[in-house]
Formats: sequence, C-alpha cells, structure tokens
Amino acid sequence: MKTSGIFANKLDELKNYKCKIILQTVVWALLMTGIFLIILGQTIHSDKFNSNVCYDIGLGILSSSVVSLIFLYIQFVVEKIRKNEKRIEFYNEFYFHCYNMLTNMPNIKRKDVKLTCQDFIIEHHREYHETYKKMIAENADQKEIKKLEKNLNNFIIDNGDSIVYSFEPFKSNIECFKDRERELLSDFFLEYRKLENINNLIRRRFYAMANFMTTLRQMISTVDNLATLNQIFFEIKNNKTNIDQTLYFEKEKVLKFVNDFNEIRHKNIIENYSKKDN
Repeated sequence: MKTSGIFANKLDELKNYKCKIILQTVVWALLMTGIFLIILGQTIHSDKFNSNVCYDIGLGILSSSVVSLIFLYIQFVVEKIRKNEKRIEFYNEFYFHCYNMLTNMPNIKRKDVKLTCQDFIIEHHREYHETYKKMIAENADQKEIKKLEKNLNNFIIDNGDSIVYSFEPFKSNIECFKDRERELLSDFFLEYRKLENINNLIRRRFYAMANFMTTLRQMISTVDNLATLNQIFFEIKNNKTNIDQTLYFEKEKVLKFVNDFNEIRHKNIIENYSKKDN
C-alpha cells in the first residue's frame, strides 16, 4: 500500500485505499464466479442439475464483470490523462520561470571557470550557506552580508511574482505530481516564503535561500520536464558571468527564438532611444 500526505490524513487515505481494493475485489470475484459457472454448466450434466441455467447465469455475471472492468480501466486512463494534462500545463509555465531565474542570477566572485548548471547553482548555494554559518559564529564580513542581502532582495523583485503565481496551480493540482516532485516543489515554495519574509532574521533568510538553491538544483537533476536546463553552462571570467546556451538552444528552439527576438528588440531600443548629436 502506498499513501502520501501528512499523518493526520492517513486514516482518510487508508479508507480510500480500502474502498478501491474492495471494489476491485468484488469485480474480480464476479469475473471468476462467472467463469466458474460457465465451466460448471458445460461440464456437469444431470437430471437434478439444470446446466443451461447455470451457464446462462455464469455468462451474465461474466459479461457484467467484464463491462465493469472495462469501465474501471477507462476511468483510470481518463483520470491519468487528466492529471498528466494538468502537470504538463504547470510545467509549461514553471519551466520558463526556472529558465529566467537561472539566466538572471547575479555575478559571483570565482576564479575563471566554466560551470555546469548544477555547479553554478551549488556556487550560489555556497555563498549564502557559508555566510550563514559565519553569521552564527559572529565572524561574517558586513560588506558581504549587505551584498548578499541586496542580491536576495533583487532576486525577489525579479522572480517573486512568477514563483507566487506558480504556487496556485501547483496547490490546486497537487495530486497530479509524483511523490518526489510533490516533495521538491513543496520545499521550493516553502523555502521561498521563508527567504522573502522580511520579518525573519537576515541569517535565516540566507539559510532559506541556500536551501532554495539546493531544491532548485535537485529539481533540475531529477524532474524530466526540467532536464534540458542542464544544457546551460556558465562561464565566469573576471568575476563576470557569461551564459553559454549553444547546446541548450539546439534542443529548446522556442526559447532560442524568444532570446533572439529579445536581443533584437533590446538593440533597437538602444539605437532608437539613445542620445544623438542631431
């Protein structure tokens, strides 16, 4: 038996599970009874035993149970399709939010290096987690704290609306996700609420941001719908981050079009609205 959710709901989940098992058992029992009566009606011939009646009853029961099984299967498939469509609809939006989140992360000070998407997220996690630990030990640099706090607030400004927006369809369709997905997405939204809470101590917000980065990395590495984000690479040179999306755009044609369009639009705005001698 497989159940999910908090302990307070276990009894209700157990009841649902038992009801499903009882329904399936009854249908299968009818199916086997029908088969048994048909065989009985064909093999036993006696003046005291009406084999035709037995056969007819068995055939009727068998037909009803087969129809019930077909109906249950169709219901199962339709429900599975419905859940999958909701899941697809969610990721169609959520994927763009994750992409924007990654490609708008602030610069980090590191030696010149080219990082995978996973390693890039780890570096951002480390910035907040290390500072968090130094703050506990009262050994943190105030300039570093202010820089990270500014980056954190900018992160909320840039991504907060989309994260809050994504939470509603997730919450409304939570049964559509696999157990591991549900766990990761729940952590994702919960940690965001913690890091955006300005009433929290700043070190707690830093810790929430570190956990948020870890959850984002785990989602990209385990959820198939986000897997192509692993094709984005980040090259750090002179403490500035350049994004290499060559391999990524080979798979994500739509986002390549969006990116090219935005670059052209940005170039036209600069050209048409910059100060000119005339």
